[in-house]
Amino acid sequence: MTYEQVAMYGFSDKVGLVSFGEDICKRYSDQTAIIDEEVRAKTVELIERHKEQVAQVAELLMEK
Repeated sequence: MTYEQVAMYGFSDKVGLVSFGEDICKRYSDQTAIIDEEVRAKTVELIERHKEQVAQVAELLMEK
């Protein structure tokens, strides 16, 4: 979902309002690899923002 937000819907100031289409893995070059950096940054931001909920999910998964 994060790749779609960044690569298809322009949810990144660094990448901008550019759509790379559905086959993003096949189409983008090293010059647009910034998408990976943006996705990584957004993922870390979400995990940090919801750290308590992530820990709860991790505990539930370990129990199961």
